[in-house]
Amino acid sequence: MLKKVAKGIQLLGEFSQNFYTYSQYQKKMYIEMSKFGWFPSYVTFKTPVIEGETADDYMERCLTKNYDDIRSFISESYPNRKHILDEAFNLFKEDRYTAAIPLFISQLDGLSAEYGLSPYFANIKLSKPEKRKLTDDQLLKLEKFPIYLKKSLENRLLGQSQAIISFYEEVIGNACDSFISKNTNSIDTDNLINILNRHGILHGHENFLNYGNKINCLKIISLFLFVDHILSLLDENFDQIDKAEERICNDGKI
Repeated sequence: MLKKVAKGIQLLGEFSQNFYTYSQYQKKMYIEMSKFGWFPSYVTFKTPVIEGETADDYMERCLTKNYDDIRSFISESYPNRKHILDEAFNLFKEDRYTAAIPLFISQLDGLSAEYGLSPYFANIKLSKPEKRKLTDDQLLKLEKFPIYLKKSLENRLLGQSQAIISFYEEVIGNACDSFISKNTNSIDTDNLINILNRHGILHGHENFLNYGNKINCLKIISLFLFVDHILSLLDENFDQIDKAEERICNDGKI
């Protein structure tokens, strides 16, 4: 019996070490991929890389293999946006990437606003008098969503979500500086990867007209999944804060 217990403990230790090693490998891979506009999600974490695969090949395999699940998951997660998201997915399925990409981008921008935070690509504008009435935490929520995440992680403001989201800290840092969300004035258009730029696409800038391909559309879907994943982690934290505030109020009444 003691030998079996000892063997079980040994196997558990080996599993824990292997999982830690694997997760650290995944983390390094995510950091590198996010520099090129690819972002992690539950789909990538459960899909190992095949030796010799490029980031584009790997992510295309991940997302197309799980396409039906991804479509159902995203559409059901945002029922008020379902009619628009279904249209975007239909366009993707029909290889109409030029139309699908702007539609996905427009909906991605509003996801975080549903949680009382700024949109992904734009901070909330307030006058100086209005800002003076807000706390530092409230002011932080006016920042673009990836900037809010980055600063909240740096200042350890995410409560019980801090430890999990910090796994993606470098990825979030890359998201803040990504060519996808940069101002067009700071984009090197000689590098074709940078053509997937939200501002350039939605405003019809001349140098950003040839963005419509499958890889670029999949990159936006990967970012959509990543933002949803982070928001779900934050939502658990916000729920705990709401419950704590409710308890405080109830205690005060008593």
